[in-house]
Amino acid sequence: MTDYTSDTWQQVTGIKSVGEIGDKVTEIKFETLDSPRPHKMKGTRDAGSFELTAGFLANDPGQVAMRAAAASNDSTPFNFRVALKDGSIRYFSGLVMSAEGVTGSDANAVQMEKYTISITGAPLIVLAAA
Repeated sequence: MTDYTSDTWQQVTGIKSVGEIGDKVTEIKFETLDSPRPHKMKGTRDAGSFELTAGFLANDPGQVAMRAAAASNDSTPFNFRVALKDGSIRYFSGLVMSAEGVTGSDANAVQMEKYTISITGAPLIVLAAA
């Protein structure tokens, strides 16, 4: 398991929305001639990808770091921390796969940037103190 306690965190500001974080198990299904129903088993786990959308801020240190990580060809995962409203924290490691500009279609649209992070390990949740 990754130790997140010694990390130094860089906040990404201007966040509009965050995606889902969590493991999914691949369903293994096979059929046999002696059963009217398929047999099912659990296979590998995959935490998938996490998407983060923020208002584009050219000089925000967190956004600059995300763009640099997306542009890099290095496959070393970065550690991420998502603080939830109730005080709980979700930690995960992943590769920043893209930093895409999202332009709006109306006069009042704000330019956004969407970052896609491919999660490489099991996410960890630390619940808020009760």
